[in-house]
Amino acid sequence: IAYLKQVEGAAASDPEFSLLLGTLYGDAGRYAECAEQLTVALEGLTDPDRRADVARGLGDALLRLGRVDEAAKTWERIAEDGSDVFALQALAEIYERHEKWTDAIETRRRIVDASADNAYRQCRELRAIGDIQLERKEYADAAATYERALSLVAPGNWLFADLKGRLIASY
Repeated sequence: IAYLKQVEGAAASDPEFSLLLGTLYGDAGRYAECAEQLTVALEGLTDPDRRADVARGLGDALLRLGRVDEAAKTWERIAEDGSDVFALQALAEIYERHEKWTDAIETRRRIVDASADNAYRQCRELRAIGDIQLERKEYADAAATYERALSLVAPGNWLFADLKGRLIASY
């Protein structure tokens, strides 16, 4: 870190350099400096996959600093355009890992809406929403969500049997 802090000029303003330095700060447990450098990196990167990775790391650093709302806003940047289903899935998983259930459900609903032409994906996302609702002891909501998912899948399909079992458990 001490050596890299001496770098000047064009190299010091490269987002990849900020990413490297931010990662090192994070590994050293210096989360304030990590967040500062990863913010710079996030602003400068253009590749969506790289931006998603940096947003995850930045959100985690902000969370360690106790800045939960800022972390959530940072993670939301992973799915900025709202049409990338895989980015939305990553965002939902981050929210679930940090037990931000309302945000996770909202994100998974966005996936259902964006997957109008993919009943299988809708089913899986509705199942995940139902699981969260069941975890939160929202049994009536979970049952309704599982029933909606069941309406999208044919009997005999493995997902139908799985959803039926979950529906029964919600009652």
